[in-house]
Amino acid sequence: MLKKNPQHHISEMVKQFPIVRHLDSTRFFVLANLASIIGLPRLAGLKKMWEAIERNDYEVAANELLDSKWGRQSNGVAVEWAKLMKSGI
Repeated sequence: MLKKNPQHHISEMVKQFPIVRHLDSTRFFVLANLASIIGLPRLAGLKKMWEAIERNDYEVAANELLDSKWGRQSNGVAVEWAKLMKSGI
């Protein structure tokens, strides 16, 4: 599902958000795909989601993902990715 140049988005995401290095592969997958779809500036704008990730509060992170503009417009994808963010599996 990664679009454009996924390695570029992943590298830049890791530079901007070092915490992603410590996430499980499922949550990393969600964020890497999101970075590719909406871009890093918009991903960075999800401040409450990142704050929740920093606290390991993945339920709040998932809810913030759903509450984002992308989450409201993405049909079922956001719901699925929010489940992945929340559960890590």
